[in-house]
Amino acid sequence: MITKGQYIYYFLLFFLICLSLFFDFRKNNGRTKLILYCFLVLILSLFAGTRIGWSDQEGYVWVYDMIPPLPAFLLGNTFVQFRMEYLFVFFNSILKCFSDNPLIMFFSFAFITVSLNLYAYKKYSPYFILSVVFFYSGYYFGGTMIAIRMGIAMAIILFGLSYLADKRRIVFFITIFVACLFHISSISVLFGYLLYQLKPSKKTLFFSLLLFFILGFFAPFANWLFSYFMKFSGISVLVDNGLSYLGNEKFGYVSGVLRPTMLKQLAICLLAMRYRDFLSKQLKYFDVLFVFYCASTMWRFIFNDLALFSSRCGALLGVGEPVIIASLLLLFKPNQRVGIAVLLFLFALGSFYLNFITFDYPPYVSVLFGGTYWRDGYFGI
Repeated sequence: MITKGQYIYYFLLFFLICLSLFFDFRKNNGRTKLILYCFLVLILSLFAGTRIGWSDQEGYVWVYDMIPPLPAFLLGNTFVQFRMEYLFVFFNSILKCFSDNPLIMFFSFAFITVSLNLYAYKKYSPYFILSVVFFYSGYYFGGTMIAIRMGIAMAIILFGLSYLADKRRIVFFITIFVACLFHISSISVLFGYLLYQLKPSKKTLFFSLLLFFILGFFAPFANWLFSYFMKFSGISVLVDNGLSYLGNEKFGYVSGVLRPTMLKQLAICLLAMRYRDFLSKQLKYFDVLFVFYCASTMWRFIFNDLALFSSRCGALLGVGEPVIIASLLLLFKPNQRVGIAVLLFLFALGSFYLNFITFDYPPYVSVLFGGTYWRDGYFGI
């Protein structure tokens, strides 16, 4: 029997991570940092990788059941049957050589996704644990626990942004290509790349955000664009189905430029923009993360009438949010930062609760806590 008490696991893990904030404000040697990194990767991977009963999970179970082991896969090119990207199916065909239990898929993808994200936070962020707190309060659930293909694509993109900042464009494009082989929506990252190449000033970014906000507020741009295409292409059924899927709100994605998550992202954009010059001097990778975050905000505005399309592509572009928020601590004197970190913790708690309500998280059930799994696709305890 599932009880309301099982919701408490989400909050217990949140507060466990927050307790680790202590390490952000003391000098740690390399061994301590490594232990802390491994500990957080382990608990976040286990929490996501052993859960059962989430949306989309039965679909992934069906796909895993249908995928043959690697030798048969290489002979048959059967990935076309599953309507999923090649590398995702190829990786699962390797896992299938070791176990038929789909939980190996969920844990493996959770482990890779969490490891890449936390490695990037360690590299980019001045306050590693604080970035992890904001990762858990947002993208962790949307990617690592629900849309696992998009989750690993987001982690690869975040990892690859450093190559763009270091002017290693070939390596950057390779990482984007790999991300596309896990989730085709990753191609939207090219919008962020183009914006970054333009080297926009703060003034340009501000007026661009304003323009995209006005267009998104007053004009159903995406529906107009698709309708125009439908009119001149004659493939109305395909376009109607595409609009129906991309505008789907059943996963908790909501249309509109004035929804709380959009206003929160805009506020972070404007605050980071105000101190962009200072933070860019303090942090090597701040500017690339910030410009991509602005691109994410613009994308969400202009395509806000297609909830799924707006939210997923916006998330792929906005992967640097946890680092950007943690970077704001550098604006304060060292003796003020603990107090500001407490305020940011409360902000993270509010964001977590907002996502909790928006996405309607189910009670947490895990095989580690007595949950059981049946091959016919039903889950329970």
